[in-house]
Amino acid sequence: MESFEQNLRYAGQYFDTETGLHFNTFRFYDPQIGRFIMSDPIGLLGGINLYQYAPNPLMWVNP
Repeated sequence: MESFEQNLRYAGQYFDTETGLHFNTFRFYDPQIGRFIMSDPIGLLGGINLYQYAPNPLMWVNP
């Protein structure tokens, strides 16, 4: 049986095999450091930490 690698990840992420980063529509997430490597495009409206997933990940989403 031939192996197949799926590049689609949870919540619509796309895994880039060359960089090892996960692309989330507007910014890249690095699983090795556990955070986004680009600031949130919504700016301070999303909270004072521009690199977090959401102020409350249980109640908010990051498109």
